Amino acid sequence: DAFGRAGVTRGGASGFPQLRGVLLVAAWSHMVVRAAFGPYRKGEIKLAFELAPQLPSGALLLLDRGYYAYAFLVALLRRKTFFVVRAKTKGRCMAPTTTKRLGKNDVLARLRLPPSTKWKNPSLCLPPTLDVRVVTYKVKGWPAVKLVTNLLDPKLYPAKAIAALYHDRWEVELSYREIKTHLVGNKVAFRSKTPTRVLQEAYGLLLAYDCVRALMADAAIAAGVQPRALSFVGCLERIRVALPLLAAATGDRDRLLQALLDDLARCLLPKRR
Repeated sequence: DAFGRAGVTRGGASGFPQLRGVLLVAAWSHMVVRAAFGPYRKGEIKLAFELAPQLPSGALLLLDRGYYAYAFLVALLRRKTFFVVRAKTKGRCMAPTTTKRLGKNDVLARLRLPPSTKWKNPSLCLPPTLDVRVVTYKVKGWPAVKLVTNLLDPKLYPAKAIAALYHDRWEVELSYREIKTHLVGNKVAFRSKTPTRVLQEAYGLLLAYDCVRALMADAAIAAGVQPRALSFVGCLERIRVALPLLAAATGDRDRLLQALLDDLARCLLPKRR
């Protein structure tokens, strides 16, 4: 009753209720910075609006095209948060209007307030237009990608750097895999029978994940590499082995912890996977 069920292709609803979550993940460390949970029937963009007031000013968000929504981009601008989002190009979507060319496949453009957005959000005071920058790039063998951003200065933020940085958005997908597959060890199924305790389990799972990732970040700093350069599975196995030793230790925990960090630092991933 609290969370609802997802639909299935054969008709009807799934056998179990589902919880929907939106996470703010640090791309290079995979740390979960913020989280918003809600019933399955509540869409991602609505949960993202709940996170918007908590976003740090000056942060840069890398967003997939599901967040290419006028009202949400306005909320980010009001928080003075930078964003790079992949634009939707099919169906009825916001089409940027070019106002100035900055270079090859790099333009300043204007987004206009869609009538449907104004109608659906009568209580929001939305500006009629947004000034943005549109960077288009293409990877061989793939269709062109159009990025919309409020990083407007081409000298401070070159188009090639924006395109290269956007690829790091995929790191969040690796985080989801680490949380839902490797950390749990099987399909995530919460055991609790009340909504409050289900949420408690969900946050507990994220806290456990951040504990692992925090240790990996400390080890990576000592090794002089980025935290994402370490193997999550390899580090997780070593932490699980070390936990009983640390729990039983009396006066030599610092030595054991340092030995664990040194061990984690050796879990380097190959440069090309």
